[in-house]
Amino acid sequence: MGSDFNELRVRALEVLSSKAPISPATCGNDVKRLIEELSVHQIELEFQNEELIKAQNEIQRTSDQYAELFNNAPIGYIIIDSARIIVAVNDTFCTFAERERIDLVGNPIDRYISPLYQDSFYHFFRLLKTINYPSHIEIKMRFPHGAESHVSINGIYREGDSELYRLTVSDISFQKKLEERLRLETEKAIKNETYFRQIIERSSDIFYYQNINTKMFDYISPTVSDILGYSQDECLNMTVKNRLGLILPQYRDIFLNIAEELIEAGNNGKEIVVHELEMYTKSNRKKWIRGNYTLIRDRFGNPFQIMGTLQDITNDKQYETLLLHARNEAETKANFKSSFLANISHEIRTPLNAIIGFSHLIQENSPENMDKECLEYINIIYENGERLLKYVNDIMHLSKVEAHQMEVRRSTFDFNLLLHKMYNIFMLDAKEKNLSLECTNGTDPLMVCTDMEMMESCVQNLIKNALKYTQKGFVRFGAHVTDNLLHFYVTDSGIGIAEDNQKILFDRFRQMDNSLSQGGVGLGLNLVKGLITLLAGEIELKSEPGKGSTFSFSVPLSDAESTGKAERNINQGASFPCRQTM
Repeated sequence: MGSDFNELRVRALEVLSSKAPISPATCGNDVKRLIEELSVHQIELEFQNEELIKAQNEIQRTSDQYAELFNNAPIGYIIIDSARIIVAVNDTFCTFAERERIDLVGNPIDRYISPLYQDSFYHFFRLLKTINYPSHIEIKMRFPHGAESHVSINGIYREGDSELYRLTVSDISFQKKLEERLRLETEKAIKNETYFRQIIERSSDIFYYQNINTKMFDYISPTVSDILGYSQDECLNMTVKNRLGLILPQYRDIFLNIAEELIEAGNNGKEIVVHELEMYTKSNRKKWIRGNYTLIRDRFGNPFQIMGTLQDITNDKQYETLLLHARNEAETKANFKSSFLANISHEIRTPLNAIIGFSHLIQENSPENMDKECLEYINIIYENGERLLKYVNDIMHLSKVEAHQMEVRRSTFDFNLLLHKMYNIFMLDAKEKNLSLECTNGTDPLMVCTDMEMMESCVQNLIKNALKYTQKGFVRFGAHVTDNLLHFYVTDSGIGIAEDNQKILFDRFRQMDNSLSQGGVGLGLNLVKGLITLLAGEIELKSEPGKGSTFSFSVPLSDAESTGKAERNINQGASFPCRQTM
């Protein structure tokens, strides 16, 4: 204080010396000294007043800064007295509470604390005065808008602080929601981990995770002891060299290159790679193992693990070997059977042709006085011989198809002549049943290049099948060539075929009514399908029960030989009309 006074005195004397001096002539020396002293004091007072104004301005500036900091702080501030009455709040807390400052100041803070947390806050408040250092509590506060919010309160009380308690309030509702969500997700993750671990540990397959760089196992399921005889610890501590020794030499490259293969597969949009290999067990037995591998990447997309499952397929491989052996044996027997049927059919045809031929000669050269009954018997022999020859031919052709002995012999011929021949063959059958038999082709030649014998067999079987299952109405057939394809169809107004039966209709020995009541042995359609397939063609069926059926096939023609004419109009009138009606 003394140094400040001396400084003011020096400054005052300097100011006074700069002014005009007081003449002793006008006043005495004592008066002069008194006036000078008063002048110095006056100047000192002026200096002190300036310093006071500066100090007051600085205090006001600091006060404004602290007030701005107090009101605009990111957390709420509350000052309460010893009766827990709110003395002051900042703007942040007013915003949080959605209330004006005037509505908060003067009210007890207890009013804004959830009832469940009243006791907790009371003990917290009493503790503040006892410990005399900052303390913390998390409670729920509620406000007139009705919602409750989790808040974190830090409080402090200083002795000699006018019995005021200073509190900071932070809204932690969002944090609490995240914590609750994290808790639920953690519980769910633990539950799922337990669930999947139980599945993995109870599975008959081996599950494992392998580090992509070290090629060491990060995890392997205990099932490994059941399949390979090694414990989990033995596998986890097994070196790469020792693991490689478990794999038969011809499969070791798969193990060494699986990571690169998975990365390349991933680039091609494939996630899983499967390999089958042979491994040694702990007891030095060989086992077939099927491995399914997939790549796991980190959050940056870099591969860091291989997840795999290993399945023991030793028994499957043994069964596969047995089945392959049985299949080869069955195919050998089937080929032998087909060859036998083809040969025996050929042997049967020779005497059968003789029986049919001589029956026909007797019919043509029978004397006029020949007994009528005897002639009828000869006709029966001829007709049944023809039927038997048809069956033998079908069996022979089918056997050759199955034994892959049927050769395709293409030649150029008029398909319309073939249709004409079929029309003449079946005309009497249609007449006996009072059916209308129609061929929709015109008279112009329809030249095609394919196997004539196969085409004749297919057409004959399809027309015969249509007549067999049609009791009234019509049977209509025709053909045309389009885009170097021969298309043939036969449609009828017969009983139709249910959808379920359509799937098995082309099977051997199957008929539409699954019986022999209609005659035949159920080889016709199966033979047709075999021949059309052999000719690289396709056969199709469209049918509805009670409304008839349409069988059609398409076979490719030889480009070098075919000279087929333009397709005719299938709606054109029949060239060989035979409209036998009831």
